[in-house]
Amino acid sequence: MDLPTIIVAAIIAAIFFAIIFVSVRNRKKGKGSCACSGGCSGCKGGCCDMKTE
Repeated sequence: MDLPTIIVAAIIAAIFFAIIFVSVRNRKKGKGSCACSGGCSGCKGGCCDMKTE
């Protein structure tokens, strides 16, 4: 592999791991990925349905 390919692969890997890190950190803080603010009345399925189980 040449240097530009390695640099692009490293940037893509860094972005991937940053997304995973932020997701895990938010989950530990109790923040979900659901964007239903103010209750689940306006939510069309998804994670709000899982909260009622």
